[in-house]
Amino acid sequence: MAAPCRIRVPGVGDVEVGVSIRLALRRRDGDATLAVTVPPMLMQLVEFPQSAGLATVWLDRRDEPGGAIAFALRCEARLADGWALYDAALQFDAPAAGWRLVLPSGWGRELDPIPDALDWTGNYPGWSACSQLMVLQSSSGGLSVSARDAELELKFFRASRHGDRVRLQVVRVPEWRGGAWRVDGPCEILLAPHAGGWDAAAADYRRRQEQIRPALATPRPMHPLLAVDPVWLTQNCFCYPPDEVEDTVALAAEWACPVIVHFYNWQNGGFDTRYPNWVGVRERAVGQFRALAAAGIPAIPYINGRVWDTTTDSYAAVGRPTTVLNVAGKREVETYATSNYIELAVTCPAQRAHHAKVREVATHLAEAGFGLPGVYVDQLGAAFGLRCYADRHGHPPGGAASWPAGQREMVAGVREDFARVIGCEPILAIENASEVLVDQVDAFLYFCGRPDESLGRPVPLWHAIYGDMASSFADNFNFSKEGALSDGRPAAGMMARLARQAVFGSQLGWLSPRLLTGDYAAAGALVCRARAARLPLLPLIRGRGFCADLLDSTAERTGVFLSAWRDVDRTVALAVNPSCDPVAFAWPDGQRARLDPCAAASRRLT
Repeated sequence: MAAPCRIRVPGVGDVEVGVSIRLALRRRDGDATLAVTVPPMLMQLVEFPQSAGLATVWLDRRDEPGGAIAFALRCEARLADGWALYDAALQFDAPAAGWRLVLPSGWGRELDPIPDALDWTGNYPGWSACSQLMVLQSSSGGLSVSARDAELELKFFRASRHGDRVRLQVVRVPEWRGGAWRVDGPCEILLAPHAGGWDAAAADYRRRQEQIRPALATPRPMHPLLAVDPVWLTQNCFCYPPDEVEDTVALAAEWACPVIVHFYNWQNGGFDTRYPNWVGVRERAVGQFRALAAAGIPAIPYINGRVWDTTTDSYAAVGRPTTVLNVAGKREVETYATSNYIELAVTCPAQRAHHAKVREVATHLAEAGFGLPGVYVDQLGAAFGLRCYADRHGHPPGGAASWPAGQREMVAGVREDFARVIGCEPILAIENASEVLVDQVDAFLYFCGRPDESLGRPVPLWHAIYGDMASSFADNFNFSKEGALSDGRPAAGMMARLARQAVFGSQLGWLSPRLLTGDYAAAGALVCRARAARLPLLPLIRGRGFCADLLDSTAERTGVFLSAWRDVDRTVALAVNPSCDPVAFAWPDGQRARLDPCAAASRRLT
């Protein structure tokens, strides 16, 4: 059913790409689905099997400068009772041989070769699709599939292998409006060639986003507390062994470098419970906040921006109507081990009653007198955007555009409230990257993404697109699986993640002080040395000059973790050795060098 489309890729030649449209229906009272695939005609009438209904589909195609092709898909479906139009996908089939695939999961994932059994789905917005870009890359050029969408609507990005072909899909979410299921709005899907590495595709993508989001062209200045490249420590974090605030103060004094504390478990209640209510600060946390403030250490407290505890009176009184409803009309709930698996209702971001509760908590923290410079709102960029079929939420059932718009409104309100109280711009942080919020957030915590780690090596696709927009910090240190110590020193997996933070341009740390001292002193040394080595690179790292062809994010090729950045007249590389043994290696320009254990170095390449 696919129609062939030829596109010329620099260094590769003409590539034949099959283009088709796939529509999927779902029963509203169960899991039954129907799907049809049709060729990309200008306009066509589609009849679904089982007398499920009819759809009219339009596909506009336009050639763009540089050999790109833009597709605009619209659809109107009138279906039999009980059916919903669930997906409307534009799909591209290309030869799999000779390509590696870069996906927007977390920092980014590079699959080389493309696995025979590949079947990946990324949810946008969410950690598995932090941007709307997938790249097929050869040694000299590549081909990307991306979205240019001013409303940043909910989507799914899919990649799969079918014999000798690879299929890339961009799936849009239909909405119920005017008695029909509709897909429209200012969204275009681009099939675009590029010369060079996937960093060139990232740069092209960013330029296209700036065309529809002018705020991206002039990023907000970096917050002064983040501009000094601080090391992030945690306090009371559920991921790590218990620590004392005295440990944090002592380590910050010893290092004599800027430190920021990401502060968990301060609220007067169990973690991941009673959200989004203000329940006050527990007595122990009051002393910890004051000790950090007295030591001049900024603390960023945790609040949750996604869920409502269904066991609270506020949920019964106010929260229940804000809950996301799925296609069957059932409420969406999540359960976490950190809250003893109580039911937490996912709130629809379009609901201002939820905004008000989250803003209330942020305001109380700003007014608490602890000198807090900002707040961290959890699960906005990490947890997936969901279709919401509630008919009284002020958005069409399906809610394609309402999710990102609602998140942006809530985040803007939190920033405004905090700034009003403290009298200056606050630090606003969220979990994981979010293209939807990139112009409103100062720092992104990278914690999610482990389910996709087996797909391929990590690459900083996100940083190549938005490295100039906001700081990032953290990693998914999962000691229950990788362990923390090996032979009386930090485990290799832990050290590799710290090295990867450094070469990706992410701010270092997000560990308990107890995992950076004592038996873990090598990890603390690596953090300090990597930070010192890259301080001269900060103007480059905070730009968009990342060099994909010089990246070694696993140390398999060069023996060290290596990355490089380029501006108009220079290229500077950073090498990090996370092992406890010396390493001999070669810089990208061939110069031989040696790195001591747990050391880092940077130099301008010839």
